[in-house]
Amino acid sequence: MREGPERRSVDGSTILFEEASLERIEAQDAEALLFPLFREERPPSGLLGAVDWRFGGRISRLIAEGRVASELGALSLLPARRRLPSIDKVLIVGMGTMEAFSEEHYSDYLSVIEEGIRPLAIRSLGMTLPGRALEKIEAAAAFESLIKHPRVPFALDLIVFDRHEAVKEMGTILATAKRRTRAYDLEG
Repeated sequence: MREGPERRSVDGSTILFEEASLERIEAQDAEALLFPLFREERPPSGLLGAVDWRFGGRISRLIAEGRVASELGALSLLPARRRLPSIDKVLIVGMGTMEAFSEEHYSDYLSVIEEGIRPLAIRSLGMTLPGRALEKIEAAAAFESLIKHPRVPFALDLIVFDRHEAVKEMGTILATAKRRTRAYDLEG
């Protein structure tokens, strides 16, 4: 029997951890899905690859035509309702090259995402964290960087999609961070 998703609340926002699958995406009601895209990802991999399959390869064609860019900071917006009825739009954020990607600069990648989506005023977002589908960064490091980021763009309802074991790990990290914050608030 599958365990229920891990749901936590932080500063009025909800973070939900879900397994990365089309079935779990379709079970959500999110305004947008966000996927990072590296230049070398041809065809798209991970959950973006599954969404591309649902779109009949349209995302791959748009990448090949240069209409969806993978340069660092490029943002592509696609309507989703016809293929994913519970999602309004798919956002693809260019992450540049895999070679340039590093855990040390992970916060910079989160800033690129934040700057890209801020003007869209999105209230609920499902996403995969940069580098996770390609195993370029461990789940714990990626999520800790997300919750410690100085301008976390996710003052909204957020769904983080990842592998089953990472979903459990991220829930534990968030619970620990919340306990630390409460202890700090009590001391201050």
